[in-house]
Amino acid sequence: MLLKKTIALVEPCYYGLGYIDAAYSRGYDIISIVSSMENPAIYGYEDKYKNLIIADIRDPKSIINALKPSNLLDKIDAIIPATDYATHITSEVAEYFGFTAQPYMAALRARRKDLAREVYEENGVPNPKFATVNNLECSREIIERVGYPMVLKPTDGACSQNVILVKNDDEFEKAAKLLLGFEETYLGFKPRKEFLIEEFIPGEEFSIEIFIYNGKIEFAAVTEKISGQLPYFAEVGHVVPASTHKDKISDIIEVAHKAILSLGFINGPFHAEARLSPRGPIIMEVNGRPGGDNIATELLVNAFGVNFFDASINTYLKMPVQIKPAKNLASSIAYLAASREGNVKSIDGADKLMEQKNVVKSRINVKAGDSVRPPQDSDDRYGYVITVASTSEEAKNSALNAIGTVNLHLDA
Repeated sequence: MLLKKTIALVEPCYYGLGYIDAAYSRGYDIISIVSSMENPAIYGYEDKYKNLIIADIRDPKSIINALKPSNLLDKIDAIIPATDYATHITSEVAEYFGFTAQPYMAALRARRKDLAREVYEENGVPNPKFATVNNLECSREIIERVGYPMVLKPTDGACSQNVILVKNDDEFEKAAKLLLGFEETYLGFKPRKEFLIEEFIPGEEFSIEIFIYNGKIEFAAVTEKISGQLPYFAEVGHVVPASTHKDKISDIIEVAHKAILSLGFINGPFHAEARLSPRGPIIMEVNGRPGGDNIATELLVNAFGVNFFDASINTYLKMPVQIKPAKNLASSIAYLAASREGNVKSIDGADKLMEQKNVVKSRINVKAGDSVRPPQDSDDRYGYVITVASTSEEAKNSALNAIGTVNLHLDA
């Protein structure tokens, strides 16, 4: 039996709720460090934490100053980031108090896509041509060096927000104005005014769910992405393990592992993304955390019986890490998306989702009167189904077929 511990989690939400569930199932006490006392109820864990600390989670000094006078600091065994935006901030706080932490610079590089690109280039990680831009007066030399088509994206964004493919100068100017006017993202974070331009890499995109311990791979799986329509990059589904390009899986994992190590990480869970181009896998990004979109919380558990959150907690507590598959199945998620902009008049088929083949979980979060649009980022997904099957192909087809039975009827 594991000895009782106290885990402090910084702003648990979305994928970070996996840490809540893992710590709670162990019987650990949970201290939630949040930006608003309403957040536990908003994200659905109000009955699982023991103590709440209010701080500006965008500012490490605010978290430090909130912890110092509390009578909880001596009880804490680990401080863990539970939202992507606060990974580097949490590292700074944990290092300040002497807790186990991801190296601050590694966490910062993973959050800052421009810094990561520089590190990949320096370390020979397959990388698209890129440049960092902070105004509309991008030089002709830079544009010609990167070349159209190119992708514009925030240097510190997430969830595909304002990631746009552009094919000419007019589209570049429109997208650049959008990025320069991007004032606030999730949890009140302010995007940097610099943005990246990157060579567009053709080919299928995958994510790599990888756990390393002392620099070595403990577990790795490749997730097939089902993408929406360009010029946007919102994902409308995932399949674990990937059903395509199975002969390239080891190459994809190798590129992700090299990218992770180049950033300075040696332990923990990671969600990397790569495109399989004609010249081989090209790294898109590395996130110093478990995968979102229900990948780590649901799909990995369904398909392999592995729990990245349990293993991650062990690394923070300096406990032994074992993360071995206990299943040999496949799992997929497919999201409900709108085919055009409009207001929802009615929804058909949502009440029958759990009756569809291989569906184990479903959720619809749109209702009559809501405004919808085709996917531009992760917010433009209006529900999902999760399936489990014996093969990736069956899990994928079942998920797509099931979500296809739901119809959003829009106004004219």
